Amino acid sequence: MDEALGLIWSPILTELQKLANSSQLRILVSPFCSRSAVERVIETAENPSAIQVITRWNASDIVTGVADLSLFPFLRDLRVPLYIHPRIHLKLYVFDSNRALHTSGNATNRGLGIVTDSHIEVGAVVELSCGDWRRIFQLLEESVRVDERIYSAAEAYRAEHQRPQQKLPTLDLRPEHEASFSVLALPQSSSPQVLHDSYFAKSSLPTESLAAYSHDLVAYDIPDGLSESVFYEHVDRGFRGNALVRAIVDLIRTHESARFGLVKEWLQQNCSDKPTPYRRDLTDLTRNLYSWLTFFYAEITWDTPNHSMVLRWKGK
Repeated sequence: MDEALGLIWSPILTELQKLANSSQLRILVSPFCSRSAVERVIETAENPSAIQVITRWNASDIVTGVADLSLFPFLRDLRVPLYIHPRIHLKLYVFDSNRALHTSGNATNRGLGIVTDSHIEVGAVVELSCGDWRRIFQLLEESVRVDERIYSAAEAYRAEHQRPQQKLPTLDLRPEHEASFSVLALPQSSSPQVLHDSYFAKSSLPTESLAAYSHDLVAYDIPDGLSESVFYEHVDRGFRGNALVRAIVDLIRTHESARFGLVKEWLQQNCSDKPTPYRRDLTDLTRNLYSWLTFFYAEITWDTPNHSMVLRWKGK
């Protein structure tokens, strides 16, 4: 890193603003988030709508008011997705530059040093490794997006249980309908060749490529240290063995051809919305999937009649 190694002391917001001036903030993870503090963080970003927020809405947090439920309508109006994870204790800010700020302070006014009676907090900026990304992807997979139903359930729970009780009843904030698959199962690299070139790169990867590269290694169980001769064999096995990929192949086989819109619509209906390192449009992810399918399946081809991408099954 360019900066000298060392601890970052309160106010943490100052370092966040400095980082945001040089790189886009993508993921904000904090168990406790206040609307006013998150607003200060977001206003420093070049593209606020590119940010995703992950927080914790446990029963006791909601009843005591530690969880600021007003964060959801605020972010919703900005088209910033809010996710919840029941077990997070880390506080992490992930940037496009492949750097992350981890800190002891929550995304609250006192945690970030916004008010005069702030907490004394400390943090550090680090470069993310592939191993870090593996753990981050696990956290993203376990997160649930807050929608109107979950928000209303949390508000109703708070209203019903504001009086002190010995034991709070269970609070279920899971999605009403669990999707069969996750968008995190889709390849992030534009093609298997790009993943290959990244794997065998002689120099370090560009920071904007590391998240996509790390994602595909995790998603398709690609170990380190493979030789050129067996690399594609391992990727082929991991990709073709993925449950989402098998379901898409069955879709194409059944219809014998599948226009781009059909595949994209199927993904929208069958994949849960998870936070991702880069909020790539589903259109881009579908294009990636086309490249991977035609690379690993001899039975699948695609063409562009009337400027529309169509997958075709030519198997026996």
